[in-house]
Amino acid sequence: MAPIVIPGIPLGPGPRIGSIVPKVALLPPLDSHFSKSETYIDGKKQKTKLRAYVEYDGPEGGFKVKLANGDDNDLSEEETEDDDRKSQLSEIRDDESLVAIGHPSVKSAAAVAKKRMDKAWHAAKELVDSEERYVEKLKLLNEMFRKRIVAENVIEKDKIVKLFANTESLHTFHNLHLLPQLMMAIREWNTTKRISSIMKKQAPFLKMYSEYTNNYKRATKLFEESMVKKKRFNEIVREIEKDPMCENLPLISHLICPVQRVMRYQLLLQEYKKHLVESDADYEDTNEALSLVLEAASHANEMMKKLDRYGKVIEVQEQLGNVVSLVNPGRELLQTGSLQKISSSTGKTEERFVFLFNDLIVLASERVIPGFSKYKLRAVFHAAHSQVCEGDNLEREFSFYIRGSDGGSGQVRTLELFCETQKEKEDWVQAFCQIIDEASHSLPSTNNRLSTYSTSGAEKNCAECDEEFGLLSRGYRCSQCTRKLCKKCFGRYRSESKGSRACENCVKHMGSARGGMNTAGSPRSRRDVLAMPASSSSKEVMILHASPVKFRGALGRPFSRFFVIRSNFCLYSYNSSDDDRALTMLPLPGCEVKMTGEKHTFSLRIGSRRLYMITVENDESQIKMRNLTDEMVSERKLVGWLRSISWLTPQ
Repeated sequence: MAPIVIPGIPLGPGPRIGSIVPKVALLPPLDSHFSKSETYIDGKKQKTKLRAYVEYDGPEGGFKVKLANGDDNDLSEEETEDDDRKSQLSEIRDDESLVAIGHPSVKSAAAVAKKRMDKAWHAAKELVDSEERYVEKLKLLNEMFRKRIVAENVIEKDKIVKLFANTESLHTFHNLHLLPQLMMAIREWNTTKRISSIMKKQAPFLKMYSEYTNNYKRATKLFEESMVKKKRFNEIVREIEKDPMCENLPLISHLICPVQRVMRYQLLLQEYKKHLVESDADYEDTNEALSLVLEAASHANEMMKKLDRYGKVIEVQEQLGNVVSLVNPGRELLQTGSLQKISSSTGKTEERFVFLFNDLIVLASERVIPGFSKYKLRAVFHAAHSQVCEGDNLEREFSFYIRGSDGGSGQVRTLELFCETQKEKEDWVQAFCQIIDEASHSLPSTNNRLSTYSTSGAEKNCAECDEEFGLLSRGYRCSQCTRKLCKKCFGRYRSESKGSRACENCVKHMGSARGGMNTAGSPRSRRDVLAMPASSSSKEVMILHASPVKFRGALGRPFSRFFVIRSNFCLYSYNSSDDDRALTMLPLPGCEVKMTGEKHTFSLRIGSRRLYMITVENDESQIKMRNLTDEMVSERKLVGWLRSISWLTPQ
C-alpha cells in the first residue's frame, strides 16, 4: 500500500534540525473523524491550528485525508484532546481484527483464562508443598525413628522389618526422585504450564506402597506391644515426640501417613484437573497420571484384601489347633456363624460354629475346658463332594441336611442342622449351594483330600473296597481324585491313558457339574421344594389327602398343623390351608405307622430316630392317612420316590 503524502509535511528517514515532524495518532477503524498534528521546531513543540482528518464518502468515495485550518472547522480543542486519549498507538498483526482490539468481551475472556490458570498454579503449588511436608514425615519415621531403633538394637531384627516395612525405600524414592522433579517443574510452570508429566512418569512406583499398607496393622500392633514391654523403646518414642517435627502428635499417628498418601495424590490431581481445559498442555498428562495413581491405589487395596483373607484362614487354622491344614493360595474365608446341630441318636441339639470357605465347609464346637485351641474340629466337607437337602423334621421346621465328605475317598456322613428363622435358613442354604455349585465346576483342581484324613495303607489296598492288591494287579490311579482303586471299583475308563483316567465316582461328579449349568453357562437355580401352596394340585403332583392335625414329638410340645399328602409320596406341613408355602416336607417311604389306644390317634415312626403321635379330626381321616402311608412303603412306590427325591444341589 502506497504511503499517503500530505503536502507541507516532509518525509524522510528521520527528523532534521529545523524540520517540522508531525505525530499522527492512529484512529479507530471505519471512523469518519480527525487526527491532531503537533509541530516541533528545533525540538520544541509549537502550537499550530493546522488539522488533518479522514473523511468517509461511502462505498464509492472511500476514505479521504484532508487538511483544515483550526479556524475553518467547528471542532473544539477539548474534543480533540478527548479523542486523542481514546485512540492508542499499536502495531496490528495481519491475523488480528481491528474491530476486536480492545473489545470488552475479549478482555473479559482473557481475565477468566488468567484467573483459571492462577487457580491451576495454586493447585500445582499445593501438590509440591504437600510433597515437601510428606517427605518431612518420612524423614521423621526413617531417619529419626527407624535408624535410632536399629542403632541401639532395641528390638529384634525380624521385628524391625515388621514395624517399618519398606519405610526406607519410600523415603529414598520421595526425597531423591519425586520431590526434586516436582520442585523443578513448579519453578518452570509459568513457562511450561506442566507438572503432571512428573506424576505420570513416577506413578507406577507408587505400587510399592502395597507392602507398607499390608503391613500397617501388624506394625501398629507391634508398636503398642513394644511400648509396654520394651522400656528403652518407650523412652526413644517419648524423646522423638518432643521434637518439633512430631507436631505435638503421638508418634504412632504418623505411621498412617504412607497408608493415606496414594489417595492424597488422587485428590490433589483431581483438584488440579478442575482448573484445566482440554486445550491446555497439561490436560492429557493429568488424565493419564490420575489413571496410574488410581491403579496403584487399587493394587494396594487388592493386596490388602488378599492378605486379610489369607490372615483369616490362618486364624481359623490356629483356632482349630492346627489339626487340619487350611492354608491354600486359592482358599478364602467367606462367612462364619453358628448353627444348631441335631443329634441323630438322642435328638438333642448342640451348637456348631460354621466356617464357610470358597471350597470347604468346616464345623467345630467350642471347647468347654480351655486348651491349646479355641475350637474342636467336628466335621469337614469338601464343597465338590457335598450336597444340601431339605429338612424333614416336623417339629424343627427350619432344618436342612448336609451330606458329603472331605474328599473323593473320604467317609460320607450326613448332618442335620437347623436355624431359628426361615430367613436365616434361606441365607445359609443359599451360601452352601453357591460354593457347592462353583466347586463342582472346578472339581479336577479341587478334589484333593485334606492332609488330616490321609490313610497310610492307600497304596496297598483299594481305596474303595479295601481289597489288597495282588502281584499281577497293582490297581489303577484316578487322575482326578488321585485314589488307587481295583479293577472292579475303578470302572470302565481304566483303559485310558494315565493322564485321562477317571474313576466312576469322579465321572459321576463331573457329569453332575455339567448338568448344573444352564445354556447361559451360569449355575443352575436351586429348586424350592417347599414353594407349593396347600391347595395346589396338578397332574404331576396331585393331592391325595389333606386335613388339619395335632401332633407331638420328641420335644413333647403339641403342634397344630395342616397336613397334605401328595402323589410324590411326601407329607407337607402348613400352618393353615391358605398357606402358599410349606413349613417342612417329610418323605413317607420307609416310615412305620401304628394305631394307638387314643381316639383318632396313630404313631408315625421315621426309622429309629424319630417318633410322632398324630391326632386327626375323625375316623375317616385316620383310616385314609394310614392306608396311604402303608401303600407308599411298598417297594414299587419306594423306587419311584427315590427317583423323585428333591435334593437342593446336584447329586
